[in-house]
Parts: sequence; structure tokens; C-alpha cells
Amino acid sequence: MIIILGLAFICVASILGYFIGEKANYDMGGLGFTAFISGLILLIVLIILPISQADIKAKIAGFEASRLTLISARENKSISPLELAAIQSKAIENNDWLAQTQYWRQNPITNWFIPKKILEIKPIR
Repeated sequence: MIIILGLAFICVASILGYFIGEKANYDMGGLGFTAFISGLILLIVLIILPISQADIKAKIAGFEASRLTLISARENKSISPLELAAIQSKAIENNDWLAQTQYWRQNPITNWFIPKKILEIKPIR
């Protein structure tokens, strides 16, 4: 959390520094522009991070709901084979999503976009 706050401070400071330097007609060369672009990139990352984590958490909830639906469908003897096949097809899609997300969670570059909780989830059987 401290790292994120530090990055946010650097982001805001570099953007403000760029605009203050422009208004005061300081000739900073490429440094001011570089600070502005890096601040802008950090700002975008700080916006994307919570949005992506919220999206993953919503998909985890959907995954668990799909798991419960499949379990109850298997226990229900009056369900048609077509309905069961549709539910199993959705379970396959969810397992595919889970495998991809777990792969990206283990990647050192993208792992901080995905909550650690994703590694604890087991595929639907």
C-alpha cells in the first residue's frame, strides 16, 4: 500500500511539475515531458489496478455460482440431459478462464493485477 501511495505521489508531483514548468517557461528539455508521460502512465496504472481486481473478484463470484449450479444439477434427477450439457459447457468455459487467470497470476509482471485468492480456487469437476 505504501508503494502505491508513493507512486501516486510521484505521479501527481510529476504532472504538476510539468504544468508549473510550462507556465513559468522553464526550459527543462525532455525531462519535463518525460516526467509528465511517466506520471500519466502511473496514473493510468493506478486507475486500472482497482478496476481489474474488482472485475476478477466479480468473476470469482460467478465461478463459485457456476460450481454450485453444476453440483445441484448433478443431484437433481429430473434435469434433462440437454440442460445438464449446457451447464457443463459453462463449467468448461469457467475452468478455461480459471486456468488462464491462474497462469497470469504466476507471471511476475502481471501478478499484481490479479488477487492472490485466485490461486486457491480449484477447477470445477
